[in-house]
Amino acid sequence: MYELFEFVKLLSVRGNTSQQSRGKITIRRFAWKEEGEISFLALLCSNDYLLLCYDIMGKPPIIKQVPWLPDKTIASMCFDPTLTWLLIVTQNSNEIYILPALSIVVGEILLIDLEKEEELTKVTIDVTITDISLSQDDQQINTVLLITTITGKQWRMLLETRTTTSTFFPDLYLNEMGYDNIDGKTIPPRSILDEAAENVSLFSPSQFTNFQPPTVLWPQYARGRHFITAHCTASSTLQVLDSGAEHSPLFVYKLPGGARNVILTDKLIFTVQADSREGRLLVLSNQKSENSMDEGQEFSSSAIVQEFLLPEEEKLIGVERKRYPFYYHEHHETEWANRMRAGSFIMPSKTADSACLDASVLNIPVTTHTVLDGCIIVTDSCVYEVRPCISPERLFLHLAMVLPETTPAENLAISIGLDLTTLSELAAEFMLKQSHFGKAMKLFTLSKCPPTKRTGGLARHGCVSETMIHLRSVLSSSGFELNTFERKFLSNMLLHCFVYQLQQQTCQSSSAGQSASNVHAGLSDFLSGSFSFDEQTALHLLANFSEVDLLLKLAKARGLVVDALSALAHVQAFSDIPYSALSDLVQRGFTAHLVQFGHDPGSDDSQDAIMLEHQLYRSQSGKNPTQRPDNACPLLNSDLFKVTRTT
Repeated sequence: MYELFEFVKLLSVRGNTSQQSRGKITIRRFAWKEEGEISFLALLCSNDYLLLCYDIMGKPPIIKQVPWLPDKTIASMCFDPTLTWLLIVTQNSNEIYILPALSIVVGEILLIDLEKEEELTKVTIDVTITDISLSQDDQQINTVLLITTITGKQWRMLLETRTTTSTFFPDLYLNEMGYDNIDGKTIPPRSILDEAAENVSLFSPSQFTNFQPPTVLWPQYARGRHFITAHCTASSTLQVLDSGAEHSPLFVYKLPGGARNVILTDKLIFTVQADSREGRLLVLSNQKSENSMDEGQEFSSSAIVQEFLLPEEEKLIGVERKRYPFYYHEHHETEWANRMRAGSFIMPSKTADSACLDASVLNIPVTTHTVLDGCIIVTDSCVYEVRPCISPERLFLHLAMVLPETTPAENLAISIGLDLTTLSELAAEFMLKQSHFGKAMKLFTLSKCPPTKRTGGLARHGCVSETMIHLRSVLSSSGFELNTFERKFLSNMLLHCFVYQLQQQTCQSSSAGQSASNVHAGLSDFLSGSFSFDEQTALHLLANFSEVDLLLKLAKARGLVVDALSALAHVQAFSDIPYSALSDLVQRGFTAHLVQFGHDPGSDDSQDAIMLEHQLYRSQSGKNPTQRPDNACPLLNSDLFKVTRTT
């Protein structure tokens, strides 16, 4: 499991010792609403007081206590969408109270009793109602009331719609109003308060026949969409349906046995497991909890990202979702950096594998942080918040760099949908800078990045030996799918590494002779066995570093002798050709080319040409060059060499 969240107590209604002796104060009901960075919490306590908590992200909360009427038992309460009013419904009377809850920010609370007593409409269901909640669709065209009864059965009642069905608005009427060819949001709504006779059937409650107890429906919002979730406690499955709950489920998740109070978020599921001896809040991965409708499939413990034990002496009342702004982690990391500079930095992470975050991880630039949703937990005596304590990207980098294996970091990335490729490459580059080459290669492998990028990272940090080992492994393994360009690029890189290492070994002391010989043999085998590198690049590279033997061996094998002689001429290295090689070339019929490329008209040094002339004559006649006449070799009497000798 991972330490992504922290469990924090926000407030408590427990009094001091003397108050507890007179009677313990408990929380009976609560209401919670969140809009952007503002949240509002209302608690009904057993001492007939309402506790209102107004919170703006990053600022101290405003908390005020308001006395409630002892003879008016509250049945339910909720906030309006603007977080301005608190609506309270009493249990034993036909009264509704509206509290201007937002006034606690600037003033006191006023209680308003609705005395008009006018009944706008009434809908009857022949069973006791235990809960009602609003549900919307993504286009905000339909508003539905989700009704839960004491028997566990649930109903759906349309409250408002913006559809263009001709039953309510004939096409002619719409055209007269100018509503043709427009989207549904601009069409006047029809609601349950409309008195038209044709609206009666549309706005009447309809029971969900395909969902029976112990399946509980609940409106949820995740991934930027409105959903209805169907939680079957018997099979421990959570079906995610569209807002109409009329089609096949979009997602199906397997939950642990005894799961209650399920909160669906973009990447995680929060649920309370009450069947165990100790109440636990589980944080589950959507990715690893998702499965088919197969009821025989068991819940996988690998889906548990984190868990918290709930206080044993407290009774759970409810759980609500809590959102955080996009800059949440950037703000905290700025604070951490300041504390590090001040020498008072303590990481909140307390993983079992590593007690605290590696401070060097904060030096790795992370451009985007994933901000996970948390939750608010209300018990009969306290309010808790489960909130992110570390950026998931930072935790991934920490696990990838500190632990010997990459599996925990990989599981974290899969569980919450992190960018595994980019983060692994970041960690690998950092490991290369720290000269941890083995760990860097593990991370490059985890990233599944192209082999060209892996070897490029090693080469940029001067890891020639490690680069060669990896290149030879990639080029010889069938496990890497390389296209023609990639194979050629990597082969050229290996060629450069061979030549570089050969030059380094040659420049060292005589004790490195054996190593130089091994490198030379390896390069020779590569040149003769590989057909992926660029041959012209190889010729010029070998000529530049005077590897004449390897150059001529490659040229003879590939039919590139003329190109090889041209490369030697380009770097003025004809004098490096040994006599045996010249003799072999003459016997192969390359005398004219030797003469052509062996003389550079722009050069003031005629000694190379004279030496070449003597070597060619000796190769052809087998005589001592000093005893031959000038016309012994007609080729050497050409105008080219006459000019050379007179200059």
